[in-house]
Amino acid sequence: MKPSEVSGTVPCLPAYILFMCIRHTNKINVMEWPAQSPDLNPIENLWGDIKNVVSEAKPRNAEELWNVVQLSWAGIPVHRCQKLVDSMQHRCEAVLRNSGYTTKYYTRFRFF
Repeated sequence: MKPSEVSGTVPCLPAYILFMCIRHTNKINVMEWPAQSPDLNPIENLWGDIKNVVSEAKPRNAEELWNVVQLSWAGIPVHRCQKLVDSMQHRCEAVLRNSGYTTKYYTRFRFF
């Protein structure tokens, strides 16, 4: 793998060096991972949750927006995060079945 091929997944040289060291140890299996794949990025689901809370709260200024976002983030239950982690095997399988195209796990969120 060349540095140019990793640019979407590893944005800086020290991370690339670490990536290559790990890859060549033969002790750690490194998954091939499409850069910026929302299907394989459960944080997108959490951003969607926060977006929904913000939409319902209808903040009137930047300070109210910041407060809503902070409270929303702090209020994400552990079981929600665990459910997203547990979905990773199914997400990977779905992406492979669709030859890298979007799956049911991909949701488009429009922010403001």
